[in-house]
Amino acid sequence: MTFGEWIDRRERPVPEPLRRHLNTDGTVTADAMVRAAERAAQACRAGTHRDRDAAFGLLAADAYITYACLWLVVNDGCTDALKSVVRRVAGAAWRE
Repeated sequence: MTFGEWIDRRERPVPEPLRRHLNTDGTVTADAMVRAAERAAQACRAGTHRDRDAAFGLLAADAYITYACLWLVVNDGCTDALKSVVRRVAGAAWRE
C-alpha cells in the first residue's frame, strides 16, 4: 500500500493544501515516513522556500512523524519501535 492510499483511509481527510506537500507514492512504513520527514525538514533548513512553502514543509515533516507513530501504534504495537522513532527525531541530525 502506498502512503497516499494509507492516508486516504484515515478517518479525517488531510486538507488539500497540506496534501500537495506530502509525497504519497512510496510504500507506507514508519521508516519511510521518518525519512520523508527528514527530507522535508532539510528542505526547510536549506532556505529555498518562500514563507508559505516553508510553513507547509514544516507541517509536512510534522505530519510524516505523526503518521509514522500512528502506523507503529496501529500496526506494530511495539513500544521499542516507537521509542526508536522518538530517538531518531531527537537526534543530532534534526538539530543541525
